[in-house]
Amino acid sequence: PTPAGEGGREFIPSPNPLLIPIALTAGGLLSGLIVYLIAPEAKGDGVDVAIEAFHHKHGEIRAHIPVIKLIASGITIGSGGAPGVRDL
Repeated sequence: PTPAGEGGREFIPSPNPLLIPIALTAGGLLSGLIVYLIAPEAKGDGVDVAIEAFHHKHGEIRAHIPVIKLIASGITIGSGGAPGVRDL
C-alpha cells in the first residue's frame, strides 16, 4: 500500500502567474506595516531584543511582542516569504 495523500495528482500551474509576486509583495508589506506601526522593537530575528531585555530591562519583554512576531511571521510565511535567514 502507498501512504495516504501521496501521488495521485499532477502539479497544476496557476492560471494567473502574476498572483505569486502580488501575494509575496502584499504579505511582505502587511507584515512590515504591522511590525513598524504596532511594535517596532519586534523587527528582526528577536535575538537583539532578547539581549537588550536581558542586559538593560531585567529580562522583561512587553507581552504583545511575541504575539505580533507570531502574526507577522505567519503572514510572511503564508504569503510565500522566507521563513528565516538564508546563508548562501
